[in-house]
Amino acid sequence: MQNKKLIILVILIIGAIASLIYGINAPPKTKYGVQRAPSSVEERIEMAKRTISVKRRARKTEYTVWGRNPFVPELTPKERLVKLTLNGILWDEDYPSAILNKSIVKIGDVVDGNTIVDIGPDKVILNDGTGDFELRLE
Repeated sequence: MQNKKLIILVILIIGAIASLIYGINAPPKTKYGVQRAPSSVEERIEMAKRTISVKRRARKTEYTVWGRNPFVPELTPKERLVKLTLNGILWDEDYPSAILNKSIVKIGDVVDGNTIVDIGPDKVILNDGTGDFELRLE
């Protein structure tokens, strides 16, 4: 009985030592499998950049929108209209454009800090960072 216990103890000790040696010498594992250790400084820098980039992208998606830009003062609709004049609309279903403050603009352009969101046959919808508003032809 003593011999059996001694044999089992020796086998367990050998197994623990082998496991410890393998754990020290084994390459690190990632969630995609075994990863080889970088051999040069450049490879280590590149691996660190990839890791930081993935972490930053994950952190950026955590934040939510406040609803308005706190650094842009809120303007009333009358104050918005004072700066912009809708002179005309060049209507085309595929490529609509408008004449604002005597310059031709299209969807996505920025005029006096206002982004053009949409152009219709008789109106232009703009966004000043706090909300959408529209200019109509008179």
